[in-house]
Amino acid sequence: MGLKALAGDCAAQLSDLAADDAAAEHALAKLWRALGQEPLAYLLEKNMLVGDRLAVAEMPRVLAGIRDAEGAAEALAIGERTLEYTAAPDVLEAMIALAEAVGQTDRAAAWRTRLPAPEEADGDKAKEPASDPAEAGGGQR
Repeated sequence: MGLKALAGDCAAQLSDLAADDAAAEHALAKLWRALGQEPLAYLLEKNMLVGDRLAVAEMPRVLAGIRDAEGAAEALAIGERTLEYTAAPDVLEAMIALAEAVGQTDRAAAWRTRLPAPEEADGDKAKEPASDPAEAGGGQR
């Protein structure tokens, strides 16, 4: 049995499992992509996003795919529901870009307020001075 045939058998098994298992759906989408079946992977991942089964880490990529295939308005409409259950910065940034692309700057501005504050340039937040002189190194010896 060749590798393509074996991969096809794996896809058939994963398809059976995917009906009840989001992890199998994710694996099947990756397998479709590895086999060069991008349209099948796209449809599966889009359906997973619509059905709230897509991993949050995959959402920006899938939203970009929907934008490229069906337009920013469609991606925005599909992706908006995700903001009910995640505030992941990458997802928020993707949704902000989609809202701006269709001229919904008010929505983009509202979602931008949900982004975490940027870190200071050096990466450390200023430490508050110690209220106890002993903590500041000025205590008794």
